[in-house]
Parts: sequence; C-alpha cells; structure tokens
Amino acid sequence: MNEEIGFRFRFRFQGQRAQAEAKLAAIAQDFRNLKLDEVGEVVVVDQLTQKSDDVPRYYSPTPKYYRYWVARTQQDTIQDWPKSLALVLPVRVVDGCDRFEVALCSADDSCWRGYGETVTEYAPDFDETHGVIRELLSICERHGILESFEDTTEKHGRP
Repeated sequence: MNEEIGFRFRFRFQGQRAQAEAKLAAIAQDFRNLKLDEVGEVVVVDQLTQKSDDVPRYYSPTPKYYRYWVARTQQDTIQDWPKSLALVLPVRVVDGCDRFEVALCSADDSCWRGYGETVTEYAPDFDETHGVIRELLSICERHGILESFEDTTEKHGRP
C-alpha cells in the first residue's frame, strides 16, 4: 500500500484456538449488523505458501476470497511456519474497496497475531466506505483484539 489511501492494522489475542475462533465468531456477528456486501464465516487456513521474499502467506481454501496473509512475530523462525495456523474472518465491504480481513495466526496455540491492510480510495463513496472500515476496526477494538492501526488518509492530504 505505497501510495494508496486506506488502513494498516495489527491484531493480537491471547488464548487457545477455541477461544480465538469464538472471538472471531462474535466479531463476525457484530459486523453483520453493518451495511456490508458480505461477512464470511471464520476460515481455518493451515496451508502455508512461502514466496521468494520469505514472507509466509496463507491462501484461502476457497477461491471466493482474496489471498490471506498474516505478519509473523519476530520470534518465529522458518521452522515454525509449518506448525502455524491462521484463523481468518473475510469481509467484502463494497465493490471498489479492497478486502478487509481479521486474520490471526499462531504457531503455539496461545498467542495469536495478525496484520492487515485495506485500500478505500477506489470505493464509489470514499467517505462512507472509509467510515465503515473505521467502524470495523472499532468493533475489533471493543472485542480487545486491535493492537494498533494507521489511517493513511492524512498522509495524502485528505481530511
């Protein structure tokens, strides 16, 4: 997301897999109260694909959704990647807006982390779509998994 307007965000959750899945299911329920194109079901992704840039990437088992990927912690090593598991909640906000995914990854089933980004500048109604993404992040914050986020709007001279 070099020049595009949108958001970057990080998630973190402490707990076992069942707790992480329940947390994402509760978040999905809250997302469904918003006007969105689609809120998917929580997907368990355990197929890791390593690209040449050494960034581990998880891909959806169904072609309906875009690729998923989650940032790794500094402590993770290449040897840890095959043990890793990702839980992904995919969301299609509106046509023209990049995907939004709540993705959590863990190699030890206790500390779950994820990174994501979404681009809003190409949405038909930028202001409305940008506001919806802020609301999605607010819901994640209320559920205690949003570690941080960055809104790149101001960097591009938009209020």
